[in-house]
Amino acid sequence: MSILKEIVLNKRKEIDYFKQNNPISKIEKSVWTHNDNGEKILVSKMHSDAEEGRYVASKIEEIKTKNLLKNKDFAILYSTNAQSRAIEDSLRKKSIPYRIY
Repeated sequence: MSILKEIVLNKRKEIDYFKQNNPISKIEKSVWTHNDNGEKILVSKMHSDAEEGRYVASKIEEIKTKNLLKNKDFAILYSTNAQSRAIEDSLRKKSIPYRIY
């Protein structure tokens, strides 16, 4: 398993844990890995799609600069296609290149 897949799997476990302890909707899943947990994720509540997009783009810019990272070091995961519009708009405004898989 690639390092990126393992990181995504670990973060998914953290999101599932958050959802279980803050019941908005529960989807029963069992995810696992043999790797270390890695860094904790930050959960932030936004009031609009546009605000969420700006926040994501700003955090990428901030973390990239602070840690001398490259664009390829980031992945954005979202639950619905509707979320992509605001995120893509904000990435374009900050000239952050992206690819959708």
